[in-house]
Amino acid sequence: ERGDWDAMAEILVDSARSLERAGAEGLIIAANTMHAVAPQVEDAVGIPLHHIAKAAAKRVEASRQHTVGLLATLTTTNGDFYTGPFVERCIEVILPEETERPEVDRMIYDELVHGIIKDGSRKRFREVMAGMRDRGAEAIVLAGTELGLLLEADDADVPLHDTTAILVEDALDLVAWEAALHNGAPRADDAGADDDVLAHPLAQALRTELLALCPVRPEQVTAHVPLAALGV
Repeated sequence: ERGDWDAMAEILVDSARSLERAGAEGLIIAANTMHAVAPQVEDAVGIPLHHIAKAAAKRVEASRQHTVGLLATLTTTNGDFYTGPFVERCIEVILPEETERPEVDRMIYDELVHGIIKDGSRKRFREVMAGMRDRGAEAIVLAGTELGLLLEADDADVPLHDTTAILVEDALDLVAWEAALHNGAPRADDAGADDDVLAHPLAQALRTELLALCPVRPEQVTAHVPLAALGV
């Protein structure tokens, strides 16, 4: 619950409008918690905003998981702007225990946001994730862009969904899809049209080329594609 949300919404809206004027065809907000003001940004521009929670929920659904734990800031866990897309897909969301949430928030804001990596915090995150697993979580959604700095697959006994990577891959799919269409890939009218276009060799080649630009983490490619990223 940190910060002046009206002021932050104004900053992102101004940035989104500037990016639209500069020619951006789509937007991503490169921060999970800042999606609290996503509706204001969407209402202010005429180009699509690719919502990180919607992308994450789609990935969980594709993984055939029906109950997930959510590791995130207090703002994200306390609001429905993030859990809503999961509920729409009939995916149950388990949150950390109420007493654990302020500690999770503190480790994100006071440590990870500043690049501070502590083994003690990794251990605590493991305990929180294990608790959600014990309450039925089939996977854990890392709904904080910095969580991937500290947590890896072997830190939990269930799969981890890193929303930063998911959003970037979703953006890459969009760019590859558009590029393939512009270069002659056939466009179908059936429900599987998007998958057909993404399977086209032109789309696959572009996606591979974009991923090759980021040997460390896929989010680095956002500066190289015509999809503007808003982040704080």
